[in-house]
Formats: sequence, C-alpha cells, structure tokens
Amino acid sequence: MPKGGEELMHIHIVEIYNFRSHRETIVEFSKGINVLIGPNNTGKTSFLHALNLAIGWHRRPEPVEDDFFAIEKDFDPKKSDPIKVVLEFRETPEERFSENVISVFEHAIRFDKKVSQGFDEPIRFFRICYECKFDKEKDRFVEDRYLVDEKSQRLRAKKSEVTKEHLSFIPFFYIPSLRDINREIKVKSSFWGRLKSAIDYSQKREEIEELIKKLDGIVLSGDQTAEQLKSKLQELENSVRITSNAISLHAFTRRTWELLDDLNIYLKLPNVNLSLPISKHGAGTQNIIVLLIFSAYLDILLSKIVDNEEATPIIGIEEPEAHIHPHAQRALFHQIDKLKGQKIISTHSPYIVEQTDIYDYVVFKLNGGITKTSKIPKYKKNFIFRYGLPHQAYQNTKFLTLEEELKIKRYIQYKNQELFFASLFLLCEGDTEKIFLEQIIPYHLEKSPGQLGISIIPCDGKTYSPFLKIAHRDVFAIKWILLSDGEDNTVNEIKSILTNLDYNFEELKNTQVFFLPKGMDFEKCMLNFYGVDKIVETIESNERLKGLFRTFKNQPNNRSLGNEEVINNFLDVKEHKVFFADTLAQYIIQKRWDLPEIIKNFLDKVKTELENI
Repeated sequence: MPKGGEELMHIHIVEIYNFRSHRETIVEFSKGINVLIGPNNTGKTSFLHALNLAIGWHRRPEPVEDDFFAIEKDFDPKKSDPIKVVLEFRETPEERFSENVISVFEHAIRFDKKVSQGFDEPIRFFRICYECKFDKEKDRFVEDRYLVDEKSQRLRAKKSEVTKEHLSFIPFFYIPSLRDINREIKVKSSFWGRLKSAIDYSQKREEIEELIKKLDGIVLSGDQTAEQLKSKLQELENSVRITSNAISLHAFTRRTWELLDDLNIYLKLPNVNLSLPISKHGAGTQNIIVLLIFSAYLDILLSKIVDNEEATPIIGIEEPEAHIHPHAQRALFHQIDKLKGQKIISTHSPYIVEQTDIYDYVVFKLNGGITKTSKIPKYKKNFIFRYGLPHQAYQNTKFLTLEEELKIKRYIQYKNQELFFASLFLLCEGDTEKIFLEQIIPYHLEKSPGQLGISIIPCDGKTYSPFLKIAHRDVFAIKWILLSDGEDNTVNEIKSILTNLDYNFEELKNTQVFFLPKGMDFEKCMLNFYGVDKIVETIESNERLKGLFRTFKNQPNNRSLGNEEVINNFLDVKEHKVFFADTLAQYIIQKRWDLPEIIKNFLDKVKTELENI
C-alpha cells in the first residue's frame, strides 16, 4: 500500500452547525474540484467562511455575534447553541495515511470496517471540530479546536487539542470574491507581499547601495529646483533645529530592505509599445492576476510557509469568474484545476459548471432562512458503499445509468446550466414554446423570467427525463412545472417518464404538468383559440412572415385548400414555428389579447409556486 501521496489529505465530509444560515449542513466532497452553485444568498460564501474559521492558514477572522444562526428578532447569541464546524479526513485503499499522519493524529485515528471489508487494514479517518461559543466566566466569545470521535464527541485523551502541527497537514487558503489588487500589491501579509519578502538580494546589498547613490546623483545633481529646495530646507532646519544632522534629498530609499516594497506587475497593452501597472488594467485582468499570484505562491512558498513536506493545500475560491470574459473563464478553470490540492469553488458561471463533473456539484438553496444542500448521489438509496465489491455490483446500484449521465451532460451541463441557479424551472417541448413564454410571462406576470428567477428549458421534443431525474426530491429537489402538447402519445409518454422516476402522475396532472387541449400541439392550440382571422392578422403583421405565408399559400398543392388547412400546414413547417411564436407573442402584447385558458392556468401556477419559495 502507498504510504502517502501528493494529493493524499483532503476533506471528505464537512458538517456546519449554527453558523449564519447553516443550521445543520452536511456535505461530502471529492478530492479534486468541488463546485458550490445556487442562487445568491443561499450560504455558499458562509460555507467557505466556515472552513476558513476551522482550518484557515492565514487571515482567519473571529466570529461576531451576527455569525450565529438566528431566525427570531429577539435572538441572543450569548444563549445560542455554539457554532461548530466538523471536518472528516479519510484515506482510501489506494492512498493510505502516511506514518507521519498516523503518528501526529494517533489519538484521533478511527477505523471504518464497513466500507473496507476484504482489506487487511480497514480505512482510517479522523475528525476535527472547530467551536465558538459564549463563555460566561470570561464574558466573551471563545474559540476552540479539538479532535473528535466518529460521533463528534471530544476525545478524552489529553492530546485532544488541535495544534499547528495538525493543521500543517491540511492548510486551508481562502480567496474571497473581493480581490483588491492594490491591497495585494501593497500589503506585506498578502500572497504577493510574502513572495516579495522571499526574494533574497542580501549578497548584492553593497552593489545596490552604490547604484542608488549614482541614481540620486543622476536625478538630483545639477537641477536648479532641487538645489533651491535643498538650500531652503537647510535654512529652515538651522532655524528650528529639528535634527542634529544636515538635511539631504534622496530620490530613492537607502533602506535596502524596503527596495521591493513597490515591486509591481506590469502588463503590455496589445498593439501598443506601452506597459502599465496591473492596477491600471480592467477588473477582470486584475482578478486573473490575483489568482495567478496565488498559484505562484503555492508553487514557490508552500513548503516554507507551512513547514510540512506532506502538506496538501485545501483551497477555497469564491467566484473565480468575477469580471472575466467567458472564454477566459474556461481557461482560468483549467489553471485552477492544475493547482495542487483540493479545490472548493463557489460560482455563478455556467462556463465553469459545464467543465465540472456532475457528481461534484453541490447545490445550495435557502428554505425558511436555512441553507439546504444537495448532490447527485452516485448510488441508489440504501446502498452502502464498500471497497472491494465486483465492478458490476457498483454499476448495478448507480443512481444514474450511463445513458442518463450522457443525457444530463448533453441537455443540462452543456446546454442549460442556468437550471442550477433558478428558483423554478419551466419545461416545454421546444424553442417555439420557450420563445413564446419568454415574452408572455412579463405580459401576464408583469416581471421578466430573469426577475422572477425562472429558467425556461426547451427539451428537444420530449427529453424530459434528465431534468426530472435531477429535480427529484432525492437529488436537488428543484421546483419545476411542465407545459406539454396534448396528443395522446405525448401524454402517455410523459406519464411513463414520471412513473419510472417515482413521481405520482395523477397528483401532478394539472398541478405541475399542464397539457394543451386534447390532440393539440402549440400551433393548433393557438389557431383553435384565436381563430383563423386573428392568426392571419398576426402573420400579416410581420412582413417577412407574411411573405413566407403568401409564397406557401400560392404553391400548387395549397391553392385549393381552405385558410385553416393552409395555416395548419404552414405552421407545421419547422422553419416557420419559431418565427410564428415570436410574432404571435408580440402581437398578443400589442393588441392586449387574452390568453388561452391552459396558458393562464400554467402561468398562474408559476406565480403561486414563486410565492411559496
């Protein structure tokens, strides 16, 4: 068995109690990249702050009273349950804890025999607890870090206290979303400041001092203003006697240890022979540079800063995509992926979501002021994972089949990533319904889908299963409503999909699943409700659509047909459908027409669902 690897130590489970909106949050992580996604104000930033409180290597703030979980107005944090962050670190059969880890965490090491049947040595794990509570005797809030057992009870051993040696194996580095390049460049405790301090030029000190004197001479000697200024200052000094030494002028510091205080990063502008300091560039460029500085900091200084050869950094990055162009976001994600250690990223970027493994999504929601998190489970309910089982045993018990994984990647991860950030998503058959609803929702509900937190997702026919699978209560528990055509085969297919996914079709019909009138698709429903004259009026309101319709109507096969049949045939042409839906929505709004009853019922249900979120 290996005795430790470059990426050995990583957080396996995080438990957060009583911190801000995290009443009781439990998340299982992978060892690589983990992506926290969801709407604003659902607890993603607080989650990263909690990790920083527990094991942050630097810039570790103390909690304040507002950090304690509270719902009631008269809440008193001094009487509150303590803030607790429990972190579990676990080995695998391929990557065992090193002898050093076992020695340092000796009293805390526990064995999980359930998941490691068939191995000579069971899987080891240990747990660290951070706690903050009000101490009545000291009359202040106090923090504590200690080792706990599998039930999160403090170890009775004398060596239960978490020391810097313990933390040196698992240093957590937190990069918040507000990345101030000026602070990064100027402050000595920043990543850039520490890199500057590591530059050793002590062997060149005398040479540097001579060069500084020469530079002073070049800049100041022989200049009339400089000579007059020097003379005036000496005159004043003789009158006031503020110092026992003569006043002199230096253009450059003679304190060689300050030489690199102004070490800066310059970027050359494209197609211009000019370089500007990084603070003069755009916010996106500054953000990228801060992250690159951090990467350099880890590569160059980690072993000196942490002083542990086995240290594996755990990195929390909040919104790495801030102010960055979409293509640059994709490139930046690859740079983050290359960083040594475990990465935990909060993001609102679909370009980052599309590059992450779907099993590494952690979706955050707020329910009654309390953060709720969810992940796509790898295995079916009640399956207990064990190392050493035959490959087929894992395949047979996977929550998603291979086909479902591919569909989720195709229809959600690569096309509709916004679903993970929505309060409610609406499923419809295709682009025709999507374009219509995008315009009709503001008309009927007086707010745009974006303002309401709605995502409208066309399902390329009837590919509803991947969306409904991950929206299930056992996965992300995302609220959804479906608008479907009313043909018999479509109704039966949707019933089959819902039943197979453990939904109750009869309960959902007309409450979450809305069918257009029997036998009708979208175009037939609109023609049936508005009538031939209004549909022709709509078509002729748009010059391009009118031209297409007249050309179609004058084709030999259509000349003998009545208006309704011609319209039906015209709207059956795929190229005409989306154009018609867009024109119809605009004309309905312009003429203030009423909507079909089924559309109104659907939109009223949308409004009700949003009011209950």
